[in-house]
Amino acid sequence: MSAIDGGRKRVKLDDVARAAGLSLATVSRALGGYSDIALGTRERVARLAEEMGYRPSSRAQSLASGGRSGLARCAVVSLGSDPEQLTRSLFSGVLLSGMAARAAAERMDLHLVSLAQEPAAWGRALAALHAADRADGLLLLTFLGLEPEHVASLEDAGVPYVLVNRHFGERPVHCVTVDYGGANERLAQHLVGLGHRRMALLAPADDSSTVSDHLRGWRRGLERCGIDEADAPIVRFRGPHHEAGYAWGERLLRAGLPGGGGRPTAIVGFNDFVAHGVLRAAAQMGVAVPDALSVVGFNNLVARYTSPPLCSHEFHLPEVGAAAVSLLAAVMRGEVQEATRRTIEPAFVCRGSCGPAPA
Repeated sequence: MSAIDGGRKRVKLDDVARAAGLSLATVSRALGGYSDIALGTRERVARLAEEMGYRPSSRAQSLASGGRSGLARCAVVSLGSDPEQLTRSLFSGVLLSGMAARAAAERMDLHLVSLAQEPAAWGRALAALHAADRADGLLLLTFLGLEPEHVASLEDAGVPYVLVNRHFGERPVHCVTVDYGGANERLAQHLVGLGHRRMALLAPADDSSTVSDHLRGWRRGLERCGIDEADAPIVRFRGPHHEAGYAWGERLLRAGLPGGGGRPTAIVGFNDFVAHGVLRAAAQMGVAVPDALSVVGFNNLVARYTSPPLCSHEFHLPEVGAAAVSLLAAVMRGEVQEATRRTIEPAFVCRGSCGPAPA
């Protein structure tokens, strides 16, 4: 199977549905031979599909019919990292465990594909992956920015895919995300409620949808509280997160907020690793946490092991992974017709690193 057949765009199931004037689910069930679809309809859809050149995946058909003849193949595609980086990441490890647990119930055979190329080559790499017939559907993971042009070849070929922990903003796409924006908005309000008026959010200097959601939510929270962003700025960094947390924590505690705003009483890290770096800087400088400085992280991966234990946010990563597998299975069965975004709500876990602002 290849993305391009005779120079023509591959016919997708929704193309057949549109031509037949039927819903995607009805066409899927008609081609699957379901008895609840009238025989005449089944025959008409089959003829139309053949005339249009629609060729469904045999494994996807097995998934749709609940058959036992085979499993649908699902490639969990890691973009921009090699297998060692992916398996070493606590984030991805927990996420993959949730996917694996759900895959059996959805009769899907998961396999991991690592595409370590730079983003500029992702489009070609995904096209080659599809042309090699490596999967009936794909779950796309990346820590970097993902853009619509990267998945254009999958769109053209009608290959089902779901973005995991990424989205395309206002452009509809099948995806499962964490509500980082809402979590940051609530956190900003929580800190202001504790009396903090000089704060900082430390975030990576990249354009991923995750980072954008963090920033958007933080700004919304400040606006709701009437806090000027100059008093609670977003500080962008590059490089390893733990090192950046330490370097910027030391700089902010020593020199104060950018623009001479004084030393912050609260610093929020993009994740636990950034926040842990801030904790180390505060300890070295003799700044007591949380009496003189509140520190908050995100992802709750190492928060309980720091000193003091970090306040953080639990993302429910196994749920994210399981939801992504379920969404892809529903798309492949024809049960989901419109681009769907499923959102997991994180939970704030308060421990020992956050408290009232110092007098």
